[in-house]
Amino acid sequence: MTRVESATAVCTCYEMAMQTAPPEKLLTVAELAKRLDVGQAKARAMVLSGDLPCLRVGNSVRFEWDEVVIALRVARTEEVA
Repeated sequence: MTRVESATAVCTCYEMAMQTAPPEKLLTVAELAKRLDVGQAKARAMVLSGDLPCLRVGNSVRFEWDEVVIALRVARTEEVA
């Protein structure tokens, strides 16, 4: 790959990255519980049981909404099967 081809590839990757939406903010337990329409205790129990993916930041737990939705869909599919 020549330098020009390499530079073009880098520019193309950069342009594609710039076109993607910025990441959604991470949700707290309270925000997640509100979106799921459950209590905070239920949301925490789902984390402890491994039903919900989470990120631990120090002593805090945070959630990526897209990952939570995927996990819930997978769980629902496994229940049906």
